Amino acid sequence: MVHQVDLAGVFARTNCLGFKLNWVATDGYGELNIKMENDGRCYIDSEHMSKEFVVEVLKKLVDDAIFAE
Repeated sequence: MVHQVDLAGVFARTNCLGFKLNWVATDGYGELNIKMENDGRCYIDSEHMSKEFVVEVLKKLVDDAIFAE
């Protein structure tokens, strides 16, 4: 279970733009790097976590967010 997700930063490199999310879960902690490379494709470095876990992290981020009106 994911308990906390924080936006840790935004980055711009010569070959990509992206952002980093830090997460804390029942079994540990880590980070996700999500980037759009010059080839137009989106890449996710999940530290070998599953696609389902990445979805859980993103869901927690959305669930805890305050939506602008």
